[in-house]
Amino acid sequence: MKSHPVRPKAICIIRNESRILLEYSKSPTEEDIFYIPLGGEIKYGEYGEETVRREILEEIGAEIDNIRYLETIENIFKAKSDVGHEIVLVFEADFVDKTFYEKDVIRGLEREITPPLPIIAFWKTITEIEQEGIPLYPDGLKELLLKHPSNNT
Repeated sequence: MKSHPVRPKAICIIRNESRILLEYSKSPTEEDIFYIPLGGEIKYGEYGEETVRREILEEIGAEIDNIRYLETIENIFKAKSDVGHEIVLVFEADFVDKTFYEKDVIRGLEREITPPLPIIAFWKTITEIEQEGIPLYPDGLKELLLKHPSNNT
């Protein structure tokens, strides 16, 4: 087992009534599929709020506002034969351009990976995710969402 540094991340919950915007993603080996909110690694000298603002603009070309901190999740996971360790700051925000809420699928591009990978995000409820049987990451996010329900429902 290789030793890697703890990775700081920031993710953003964007709600559309009872639905949450989630990226449909695959593990590097493409063996595992999962849902995860948009966001990414916090760069040195960058605050978590700045990270979610930058990542969402880079990934799907959308500006966000009304950013609020929810909680921190510590995520330790196994990927291939390695163990990953992340400290994940969870924020919630709103789209500036309200037309994003009308889209069933939101597409973008992960440009920090070579070659760039397509991003496909969907609006999902917790119930839909459970019915599909696709994991929601990071671990503990489902419980956090249930603890912080939408103000719109």
